Amino acid sequence: MKVRPVRTSPLIAITRLAAGIIALLALLVAYLFFVAGPSLDVKRVGAAVHVEARFLEYQLGLERLQLIDPRSGSVILSVSSVPGTTFESEVTFAAGENDIGTLLGPEAKILVPSNGRLVLSRGVSYHLRVWGNNGFGRVRSSSARFVL
Repeated sequence: MKVRPVRTSPLIAITRLAAGIIALLALLVAYLFFVAGPSLDVKRVGAAVHVEARFLEYQLGLERLQLIDPRSGSVILSVSSVPGTTFESEVTFAAGENDIGTLLGPEAKILVPSNGRLVLSRGVSYHLRVWGNNGFGRVRSSSARFVL
């Protein structure tokens, strides 16, 4: 018994393809709206690392920031914003001592370290996690790694 291939019209094929593309676009929009955090741009600037969180070209500020030392797994920097505000979404980390209050501005409430001074080492891969507006009115987290 021979099986004959089923032919579909070009119009049906195009309609199915268009429906698939629309479904993928809807998933992408849902991801950006509900799941994605602010985009993080990490650049080396000389011996330092410049981190910027933004949506398109806009800096919407951050509500929380953590830096984790992978050697111990401990949080070596934890900053939150004063309720109802955000703090600077640009920060430059350098090897050695970093004054967090100066880097993030007056809206930043430093939780760790208690003295507001962060000491970073060369050659260590730090894990940065930030929480901020994703451009759609939702506060979500993003993370990145950098080495000084």
